Amino acid sequence: MHEAAISNIENLGFSDRITALLGDAREVLEGLKGEEPFDFVFIDAAKSHYKAFWDLAFPLCEDNALIVCDNVLMKGMTASDEFDTKHRYKTSIRKMREFLDYINNIEGVETSVLPVGDGVSISVINK
Repeated sequence: MHEAAISNIENLGFSDRITALLGDAREVLEGLKGEEPFDFVFIDAAKSHYKAFWDLAFPLCEDNALIVCDNVLMKGMTASDEFDTKHRYKTSIRKMREFLDYINNIEGVETSVLPVGDGVSISVINK
């Protein structure tokens, strides 16, 4: 996927503005302290780890940066327990609900959740 991303970035002529980083997200983000700030972050990871990735990425963002998180509605299970008919995802559902509550209550962050696909949160950072 990393190679495909780089190819797409190059084909679209954005190589001078977009850097695709490969590696364990925690290690990569921790290694970026002191680097040029981000204007966009995309989080798509294990659902129970979204907050950890957010907390690593947020300090690296510039004013007016966007943080987009994918799959936050988890096939509707985040919105209602009725969609987890076999009760297999209780922990992930609880963690995602806690995460959405967390990012909706950070001062200087405006967040919206869109019911597109499997749900997307879009947060604008205004530090």
